[in-house]
Amino acid sequence: MGALAEDEVRRYLKLPYRIAVVRDEAGDDSPWRAAIEELPGCEVRGSTPADAVARIPAALAEWVATAQAEGRAVPEPREARDFSGRLLLRMSRSLHCELAHGAERDQVSLNAYINYLLAGAQQQQRRAEPTERPVPDTARLHRFLAIALVANVVVAAILALIAVILLVSAG
Repeated sequence: MGALAEDEVRRYLKLPYRIAVVRDEAGDDSPWRAAIEELPGCEVRGSTPADAVARIPAALAEWVATAQAEGRAVPEPREARDFSGRLLLRMSRSLHCELAHGAERDQVSLNAYINYLLAGAQQQQRRAEPTERPVPDTARLHRFLAIALVANVVVAAILALIAVILLVSAG
């Protein structure tokens, strides 16, 4: 590796890449896996979380050197990128309708409602087991939404009945 390539590798070693450390249930001598999230395939194993993380710099240097030798771009860390906060998202009309009704029900803008739902989903994903990304359980979500809708209708019916009783007794 040339001096220029070594300097470039050292530059990447100083960047704040995100490292995910997970325990695999393999039961071998190195059950801990550390991976750099932005660099696919850049991962190492260790006997403890600290051991796995300590091996990351060598794996990162090797990954960067290989990518450069093959002419591949090396992604920057996520924190180093500039995100605008804007996102154009296409969705089905039925989902758009459901989200719009939810926003109306909560008396917030559609944008605020979707942000709230995404933030909640992200929080739940962080709490989930990091070895696997959770797969959305759409049947469970639809069941929950149906129950919530029925509960709203029942509450509205009870309130309407109380209003009618109050009007009749007042008149």
